[in-house]
Amino acid sequence: MEETIQNRTSSDVREALSENERRMEQHLGAIRHELTDVVSPVKEIIMRHPIGSTCAILGLGVALGYLIASDRRTAGSGTGRTLLDAALVPVVEAVRGHLEERKAQEKAADE
Repeated sequence: MEETIQNRTSSDVREALSENERRMEQHLGAIRHELTDVVSPVKEIIMRHPIGSTCAILGLGVALGYLIASDRRTAGSGTGRTLLDAALVPVVEAVRGHLEERKAQEKAADE
């Protein structure tokens, strides 16, 4: 009798584990799909414009390095945030405008 209860419990545990594994696979598939949707446009832009993308990433790294170093030098004087806003906001806006312009050009070319 005890062996039957133990076997039933073991099979219940196996079944529950299998169900959890199936749900985890579904969630991982959904996450994989979302990541592909996010990464594909970025990868496409980098493949089309490798030099421009490299320069943009390098410039962003230099700007962030400068801002981080200036925050350390000022030691909390508050000017680092102003410098961040003054230096990066125009860059981000310019990149956003360029990407929107490029998207509009591609859309016009497709029509």
